[in-house]
Amino acid sequence: MDDLLKLLNEITTQKHEIIGPQTELIMSGILDSMNIAALIAYIETQTGKPLPIGDLDLMKLGTPDDIQRNFLQYEGA
Repeated sequence: MDDLLKLLNEITTQKHEIIGPQTELIMSGILDSMNIAALIAYIETQTGKPLPIGDLDLMKLGTPDDIQRNFLQYEGA
């Protein structure tokens, strides 16, 4: 989770808020399309599997906890 939070805090443009495990990323607008692309690349690197964009439910990216649970649970990220 620490690596994920570090990445999210680096790639987002809203530097005034530190992103924590429960921070709303999609609904708050913290993540934009470029940030989502970087996040997807991170998930694919961590899991070693492609993430089909057409099948992606953005609500699975709602918070860092959601990302951990939906994509990285068994990866130790």
